[in-house]
Amino acid sequence: MEDPPPPPPPPPEPEPAAASPRRDAEPSPPLQPPPRRRLLRLRCAVQHYEWGRRGDASLVARLAARDPDPSRPYAELWMGTHPSGPSTLLDGGELLGDWLARNPDALGPAVAARWGGDLPFLFKVLSVAKALSIQAHPDKKLAEVLHALRPSTYKDDNHKPEMAIAITEFRALCGFATIEELKDILRTVPEVEGLVGHEDAGKLMTMKEYDGGSEVKSTLQSAFAKLMTASKDMVSEAISKLISRLNIESKEMLPVDCCSNTLRSGSVIVSNEFRVTDFPSANENALVFSLLNLSSTR
Repeated sequence: MEDPPPPPPPPPEPEPAAASPRRDAEPSPPLQPPPRRRLLRLRCAVQHYEWGRRGDASLVARLAARDPDPSRPYAELWMGTHPSGPSTLLDGGELLGDWLARNPDALGPAVAARWGGDLPFLFKVLSVAKALSIQAHPDKKLAEVLHALRPSTYKDDNHKPEMAIAITEFRALCGFATIEELKDILRTVPEVEGLVGHEDAGKLMTMKEYDGGSEVKSTLQSAFAKLMTASKDMVSEAISKLISRLNIESKEMLPVDCCSNTLRSGSVIVSNEFRVTDFPSANENALVFSLLNLSSTR
């Protein structure tokens, strides 16, 4: 009897199918570092206005010049794209405005879209030795009109709101004094009252505290205009009378080119002196401060 044939071998087990790779298991591409921005070294414009400090006594001179001229005033250092004093790249001398126009991403999309290759501000460093000139900045609408009419005088169409940061003690005139302070001036300083005129002085003496009303504004405008447009001879005569009277009242002999920079506080006693010759045009405008708000900061 023959032995039965051996059973057939079992079929091979099927190999497990390869799992489909999961998309979320794929390694993320490495993060790319943001493009490196290099600092641009600038050559900045210097304004040599007469009121600036001279030579290396000026911070502007020390920032801008290796060997400043000791006889020359260094008043303002400008950093920006203003046509009256544009900054240039130290390497190559390209205008900063031209470089920004080619590299608008340096400003960011919002600034570049609105301003193009111009900076929306002008950064200044001031070094002040004498009183600056009185200035009134137009609003944006008037600035555009003035630039269109007289572009040689008004270099751009911006209204130039300003912000100042004092790094040393700094005194400034900003806005008008209050009505009560103006009344005090007119009562105690007849020399100012004479330049303003009896009519405007009388109106101011009867007004209430400054409230922005049209009558107050028009009277202040008229009084200020008379002081600003008074002839140099009239201002000189008024200052001479003021100094003579103060010399008698205080029984002190003061230099002939000095008078008080604080005629408020109910008296005309000379406290902190300023030299009339420190004003931009000798003693012209020297009494305008009496209508303005004096502030001190540091």
